[in-house]
Amino acid sequence: WTTISAAPEVTKTASGALAAHDPVVVNSDGTVSKAAIVAALTGSKAEIEAYEAADADVVYDKTNNKVVAVWERGNNFVGAIAGTVNASNNTITWGNVLTVYNNYNVNQVAAAATQNSNGDIVVIWHRAHNAQLRGMHIRTSSSNNNLTLYNSGSSEGLLIIDEGMNSSYSEVYNRAIDIAWDTTAQKGCVVLNNGSQKVVGTGVFINSSNNLTAGSSEYFQTSGYSTGFYTAQVVFDSSQRKFWVASCHHSDNDVYLLSCDMEVGNTDDDLKNITHFGLIVNNIGDGFVLGMDYSPDYKRVLLHEATSSRHQVHLIDVGLSTIGTAMVKNSLTVNGEFGSGFGCIAYNSNLKQWFVQFKTSNDMKYCLVSNIDDTLSKSTTTAVFSSTNNGKAFQAAFDEDTTRMVFVFTDITDGNDITGVVIRPIDSTLKEGNFIGFSAAAYSDTATATIKVTGNTTTQSSLTAGKKYYVQTDGTLSTTAGNPSVEAGIALSSTKLLIK
Repeated sequence: WTTISAAPEVTKTASGALAAHDPVVVNSDGTVSKAAIVAALTGSKAEIEAYEAADADVVYDKTNNKVVAVWERGNNFVGAIAGTVNASNNTITWGNVLTVYNNYNVNQVAAAATQNSNGDIVVIWHRAHNAQLRGMHIRTSSSNNNLTLYNSGSSEGLLIIDEGMNSSYSEVYNRAIDIAWDTTAQKGCVVLNNGSQKVVGTGVFINSSNNLTAGSSEYFQTSGYSTGFYTAQVVFDSSQRKFWVASCHHSDNDVYLLSCDMEVGNTDDDLKNITHFGLIVNNIGDGFVLGMDYSPDYKRVLLHEATSSRHQVHLIDVGLSTIGTAMVKNSLTVNGEFGSGFGCIAYNSNLKQWFVQFKTSNDMKYCLVSNIDDTLSKSTTTAVFSSTNNGKAFQAAFDEDTTRMVFVFTDITDGNDITGVVIRPIDSTLKEGNFIGFSAAAYSDTATATIKVTGNTTTQSSLTAGKKYYVQTDGTLSTTAGNPSVEAGIALSSTKLLIK
């Protein structure tokens, strides 16, 4: 234990140099550092499989700390592979390719990771041969990067929805099916935008015999529309245990949302408490929904939609009792250049920000979207690859173990091969709860540093007496809260801050 003086101070070993009066954070190893920005880092792209791939997805299984990529190859093959992320060099060690399905033509792949003790991953695909949505589940291993396939009694996979997929054009095609998982009920919701431009959904369940089962199909509609919907995306709200389904209606260019849930316990795999689609975003233009992800920190959903001229995100308060435009608390254009139908979204629980990826005319880019008091802001846009590395069918997942984003895509410039890359987005040493005070003097790396803590004062400049100040992610002070919101203290004068 360290000794605290009458004018509260602690002594700790510095990790990196400290200047006098720097705001200081404590690290996980007990050392202290200046609150500062950590630069973004993108690993080298790595080919997963050298075959033409049309669609891809990636999920993180926190049971065994694995990432699992799934994809369609050659119009009749669904593959999967497990990998382990190395945070020190931003690479992934992949296992062997597992054949999930290899028979009739398939159209699209999606996957969902359960959070039960078995580490199950449900893979769904659309079989064009007889217009059916089918699925199987696979399981990761704690000891290696192998995968085990459970075929539910049939090499053809379980028939989930017996209908054709809406494939009117590529943008819709890449978002025509989706799956999300209720981690309490251990049941999932699958949605499909079918060939009649309807949105249909059903529940799925892994029973005690390790077989995947499916419930009855349900058609989702508004009070006035049953057809005319393009794209179908679903996300799970862990706070309320609700699934939220979104789609775009093209005759009026509006985005609609509905909710449903599943029963905990027994073997019931039917969707429950299905609401009508409600209008949430009006007249977006020739748009479609690219994806959604839920933040348990903010209890909000961020919805990503695109038109031919831009990509936009909408912050949705899913806690309101009525589905409507009032749910949208803020909207933000993340890309005002040429928009395409390729993009993805994934919540980064380490940064408490959404990773939003999109494509311009050729470039593959991303930004981080923050939420402060229901107002959205975005980081500087970062290129994943330049126009010489063109891609499509983007998907991303957050690896909680290494706090990295894992990004997979179809690499157009390399024979449409399925490709992966590890991304460490721009970060800061400042986290919610790790700020401890200000450096009493200048200290070199590994020196024993004295840190003035709560109840002490620090010398600053250009303060306004009586104002509350916050530490920013780059180590500066401001009267405006940052993300995370970290209070530094109250200004006693233009040069003195009482540390909180």
